Amino acid sequence: FMSAWTPERFKGIAKSPDEVRRDTQQGFLFLNLLMFTIAVGIAVYARPALAILTDVAYREAANIIPLVLAAYVIQAWAEAVKFGIDAAEQPIYYTYASWSATAIVLVAYALLIPPLGPYGAALATVLAFAVRFGLTYFWSQRLWRLDYGWGRVRLLAAIATGLVVLVLTLDAASFAGQVAVGSAAMATYVGLVWTTVLPSTDRQALLTH
Repeated sequence: FMSAWTPERFKGIAKSPDEVRRDTQQGFLFLNLLMFTIAVGIAVYARPALAILTDVAYREAANIIPLVLAAYVIQAWAEAVKFGIDAAEQPIYYTYASWSATAIVLVAYALLIPPLGPYGAALATVLAFAVRFGLTYFWSQRLWRLDYGWGRVRLLAAIATGLVVLVLTLDAASFAGQVAVGSAAMATYVGLVWTTVLPSTDRQALLTH
């Protein structure tokens, strides 16, 4: 997605501010729709998948998978918003953000892994990627301000997070129950995203194509 979108963004620099804002928001929304749909699908079916693929000792990984998915969603956000740094030809700021995240993760690993084990490693990764995203977004917006339309993305993230937490909380005992709960969550996710996140113009375009 980024390989296709980034060149289009550079080509669009010469457009009017309204066109740039529209294209930025639409591209970022569809990037997040792609990511969150895949992430929710992985998270809600993690338990039944691990039941088939792994030994009992590895089943607890289903609780860690959402944290790892969250980390890489945040990392993708950093890649998307660093466009302002690239457009301003100031890559040093992304280097600063990356080195800051590296320092944070080393400290977080040392503090969190001994008491929490794999949960600590996952939490440290989320923290480090969040730091890199935060610094990248801050410097990028100072160099080349863009409106990413965070309102819809926050709503999408809230829907995805809420449903994944619900599935993990329910913790169906049987394989069939896990699949049923995961399928219900996925259907609910699709319905909520369709009705509350997608703009009406995009819904109409999808229906007509």
